[in-house]
Amino acid sequence: MKKTILVIGDIVPQFKIHSSFRDFLGKEKYFYRKGFSLKIAEYYAVLDGHLPDIKTQNITVMMFFPYHYWDANIEIPSSDGRIYGDRSYGEKFNNLFKIVEEKLRRKYRDKHLHFINPPASIRIDRDKKRTKSILRKFGIPTPKLCRVESYKDILEILRKGKSVFIKPRFGAMGKGITFLTPEHWRTNFIFRKGKIISRQQDYDWSFFNITGNKDFLKKLLARDVICEEAIDHPVIDGKKFDFRIYVIFNEIPYMYAKSTLVKGVITNWSQGGTIEKASFLRKLPRGAVEEAKSLAKRTSKALKLNYTGVDVIFSKDFSNAYVLEAHSFPGYERGWDLMKSLVKKL
Repeated sequence: MKKTILVIGDIVPQFKIHSSFRDFLGKEKYFYRKGFSLKIAEYYAVLDGHLPDIKTQNITVMMFFPYHYWDANIEIPSSDGRIYGDRSYGEKFNNLFKIVEEKLRRKYRDKHLHFINPPASIRIDRDKKRTKSILRKFGIPTPKLCRVESYKDILEILRKGKSVFIKPRFGAMGKGITFLTPEHWRTNFIFRKGKIISRQQDYDWSFFNITGNKDFLKKLLARDVICEEAIDHPVIDGKKFDFRIYVIFNEIPYMYAKSTLVKGVITNWSQGGTIEKASFLRKLPRGAVEEAKSLAKRTSKALKLNYTGVDVIFSKDFSNAYVLEAHSFPGYERGWDLMKSLVKKL
């Protein structure tokens, strides 16, 4: 064997492995035929300094989401007033991957390490504010950030007829989203007895009406959130939509549209959005898909992610496209083997 693939992930309770981790490990025979050996480590073992001995000089590191660590140390029920996606989430996530990289470089200091997604890039992509800053530096359009010092600034934006998304700076999966229009305010946080409360599950964070609730708005803005002007979506078949585009080493093996009804708020499938069939893309104006793909590739390069899912949205008339965010641990729909595409590129 000339090279080793070191896979780092978590085996979840009851010895079941999360789908992407499982699917990747299922390609072991393919790796072996191509002259690669496959080594596996769990995050807690890495943190304890227990890494496998590797004989090859070249090591390619593939990291999956740290579910055990996340559930035990980051997204845990809180009585101290923390809410989903706040600064503590970012700090703990950032610290985890700093330590993981240090452990890897110390253990394999005489080897050549190649990260599919570098730890530094993983840390950045979890931070929506830093991500936007980097993308703007590379001339990649993103929704406009609102300059907000108090709730009155939000009210002034709404008075001008614009709509606003308020998102946790370190969140994902469409959790902790607040959407304000001049007529309606909605959030999928819980607001009870003057307190903002996070839900305990990953899925089905339902939205409810908080129109005119300035107390909620004041308390939300005191958290680690970002405020951005909402993009007026294009509408096809009574649905508004955006795109998920997968980029693997500067190639795009797959993409799809995610949609919700016009009255809906977000398109995340984890929160009730719909993954459209491939035929939906044929309803778009000529050139729109290629423009979205180009933006996704530029985003992957700017963030130094060799494996990512990029979310792109168009303005209502398709005259402008914007990158919403990128994911270093992208989920993917059933029926398409993302790991197969990744393994082939390796």
